[in-house]
Amino acid sequence: MPSAHAYYLIPPELQGRLKNAVHEKGMPVDIRCEGKGYVVGAGSRIPGGDYLLLDLPDGQPPMMPPKMVRWLIDHGYVTEPDGQASTPNPERAARIPSLSELMRQPITVGTTSNGKPDMTPIPAGSRNNDLHAWAYGRLLNHPDNAETIRRDLFERGHASGLDDAELETIWQSIRRQLGGD
Repeated sequence: MPSAHAYYLIPPELQGRLKNAVHEKGMPVDIRCEGKGYVVGAGSRIPGGDYLLLDLPDGQPPMMPPKMVRWLIDHGYVTEPDGQASTPNPERAARIPSLSELMRQPITVGTTSNGKPDMTPIPAGSRNNDLHAWAYGRLLNHPDNAETIRRDLFERGHASGLDDAELETIWQSIRRQLGGD
């Protein structure tokens, strides 16, 4: 089953209060924070495939959004200042969306200083795979912006040393995987 990792900076009001959790109360959510537990991350290889980094705005994770802070509190993932776990609030707790629903939602994680995505060249050895994952994630979340994403793929691909034929192969593979042309 595919999954996604989201990395955030912990806001001051939650520092030292987030619980390390694995599918707490049957929810398909794992929390790894502040040196508690570990995550298999980008660059790792497992039998099911490679872990890839799709987006990192401004070179660092974004601050956890207030809606996520509220969700974590409402679902009992935060300890109170006295050390007791927060009590889940069923009136405020929303249904957990499926991974498929989450993967179809646009992701807004911040912007780069010039309003463009990361266009740094990718070294040989991982170019095709990294460019594919990078453009795939963008097109999945922004299908209305396909032409710009294609143009960015070619620009970053050229800067990484790939020719038009190879970049067109990557683009067509992405389109096929997403059910396009």
